[in-house]
Amino acid sequence: MKVNLKNLAHIKSAEFEDEQLVIILGDNGSGKTLMLETISLLKNYYSDRLDKYAAEMKEKFGESINLNFKWEDLKLNKILKSIGEVMNEDRKFFTRPIKGLTFGVSVSKPQNLTSELKTILDSEKENAIDKVNNDILLETKQEKGDFSFSLQDTPRFFENANVKLNILINATGKLMIILFDETGNTVRSTISLFDKRSNLFDEGDLYLIQEEELDSFFVPEQELQEMIQVEIKKLFIKLKLVSYFGPKNILYLPSERNLLMDNVFKNAAEATELNSIEYKQRYSEKLFNYEYLRYKHISGQISGILDKRRYSTALDPLFGGKIVYGDDGEVSKIEKEDGAKIKRELFSTKQNRLIPFLMIETRLPPSYDYIIIEEPEAHLSLKSMKELVNYLTSLLNDKKKNLQKEIILSTHSDVFFAFLNNKIIDNQLEANVYEMKICEDETSILEKKERSEYGFQVDLFTDLLKELYDETFLIQQKEKEDE
Repeated sequence: MKVNLKNLAHIKSAEFEDEQLVIILGDNGSGKTLMLETISLLKNYYSDRLDKYAAEMKEKFGESINLNFKWEDLKLNKILKSIGEVMNEDRKFFTRPIKGLTFGVSVSKPQNLTSELKTILDSEKENAIDKVNNDILLETKQEKGDFSFSLQDTPRFFENANVKLNILINATGKLMIILFDETGNTVRSTISLFDKRSNLFDEGDLYLIQEEELDSFFVPEQELQEMIQVEIKKLFIKLKLVSYFGPKNILYLPSERNLLMDNVFKNAAEATELNSIEYKQRYSEKLFNYEYLRYKHISGQISGILDKRRYSTALDPLFGGKIVYGDDGEVSKIEKEDGAKIKRELFSTKQNRLIPFLMIETRLPPSYDYIIIEEPEAHLSLKSMKELVNYLTSLLNDKKKNLQKEIILSTHSDVFFAFLNNKIIDNQLEANVYEMKICEDETSILEKKERSEYGFQVDLFTDLLKELYDETFLIQQKEKEDE
């Protein structure tokens, strides 16, 4: 997503564009959190409506989208004819995957779809602005300011595109359709195999049916093909939107998480969903509270297998040993290499503050592909900062896991950024780097930094370090003169 923000509180202007790694630099109070909260809200706002947009556009332009593959390539008839054979003795479906199929999609007059999509997105603008004013700026309608935004380089449709299709039958008699684009973005939907006219609404009713009668309870093949075609067209449009707005699940680790870790249950005791938190609270805190409580709930449910499901041991060096979970799914202790054990109650500030980082690579649902970490260097020594940068570098470059994560870091630490900058100079990382600069009138602007052979130069650090050097030099000179 590329977005231009105007008059966001004291932020005069900020043009931001996603990249696999984005680094936001700036002094305290410059507006880094305000901007990241707004970007998160806009992503969530539009992502919640992607199915609606795709359905509307398919209804209007479905005839202009052509799927260039033969239905027999899916071998659906073979699956449907042998549906009784893919059930076990408990009359439950086995998962029966149909191998992936790469095919082309042709679009006649793609400019019409591009124009319609832009119109739809623009029509949501005022509602999205109201949402920012209410949830980010905590303003009432009477206090409404001058904030505005524009989405830049919105998705465009072309005459031809290639996608990959996977279809599988899951354990509840539903057919799942999964569509991928060439960059790895994924969308999915499900279709019930049960014919509504058969009055079979629950897979449990299969116990009452003779195997030779099963065919009559499923959607006829021709009708199923039409249903699949409709879903693929909607998914094709949605895939274009997902490639722009990114994945729906955002993991936001705010700088305030240090306080939240101690009060998260108190703060969210009455909250069953994000929008039910009525008391005044920063948007980033809401996002973290909701996701952390969900993570704890799921991890507690499968605590017996949590250790086996850990996605990575890469954070162990930062914690100082192997992370051990208790029966409630919570981190209970650290086991050091020499066999010593550190109980959770005796964790250092650093170890406690790192616990939310375990959510980054968890296999527990949901997975997070868009991660915002504010002040990741907080409470870390220089050695630990370097270890954290090494971990993030490894995470972003791990081709085997193919995690395709996007990470945004905000910091005002020159040392932490220096570690990152060295990785960039050494071509181990690529990043968009921005500096939130405070102007003379106390407003802020976001400036995109240009890379040189020495990486990125940040005015905030350069100016202050020069000032520190000059001040130190004068003090030393004065001491020599006094001698």
